[in-house]
Amino acid sequence: MVLLTGVVYSQCNKDNWEDYYPYKMQDCNLAGADLKGADLEWAFLKGANLSGSNLEGLDLSGAYLQMADLTGTNLTGTNLENTDFTGADLKGADLKGSICYGTNFSGADLKGADLEWAFLKGANLNGVNLREADLTSVISGGIKGTPKSLPDGWSLVGGVLVNESEGIKDESKDVENEALSLFDNIDINGNKKISKKEWKLYKEEQQPEVMKGKATFSSVDRNKNKNISKKEFINFFIRLKK
Repeated sequence: MVLLTGVVYSQCNKDNWEDYYPYKMQDCNLAGADLKGADLEWAFLKGANLSGSNLEGLDLSGAYLQMADLTGTNLTGTNLENTDFTGADLKGADLKGSICYGTNFSGADLKGADLEWAFLKGANLNGVNLREADLTSVISGGIKGTPKSLPDGWSLVGGVLVNESEGIKDESKDVENEALSLFDNIDINGNKKISKKEWKLYKEEQQPEVMKGKATFSSVDRNKNKNISKKEFINFFIRLKK
């Protein structure tokens, strides 16, 4: 039975992966695949080969990518909330503007990765290799564990990634407060969620925070329950800030 299972997994590739989604994608060969627009939330991709693939803007929240190969992978603007990258190879990966709430990078190799404007609040960086990584304008706070290595001139102080030439800048709370202030403006009836009607009314005022990138209600309402929660709005706002 174990051997048969291994055969099934090895057949998963960029042409048929949807047949195996979400729980049978272990060791799937997705090297070089253009998966932009795909839904990989909660996908079980342990040991998968995603090297050089395009995952831009995807929802990979809760996905299981232990020991996966993501060398040179495009993860710009991707939702990686609670994604598990334990032991994964992310050398040279592009994670600009990615959302990494509580993401587990434990033991991962991010040498030379681009993390500009990445939101790393509560991420686990224990044993992570960040040598030569680009941490420009990274937003951090509540970082867990101790990285194996950091880029020259960077250190971890009180859970915050610090550029020693600039000092401590925990921007995560500032970004959240800015997002919540805008959320309250849109949430006219104050019920702590934004309806489609409220969203449309605000967009009609041509507010640049909402109009930028031609954002639609459905693209922000990630769980499709016809309301935008504060958490969904904060994630959307972070994408605008990158």
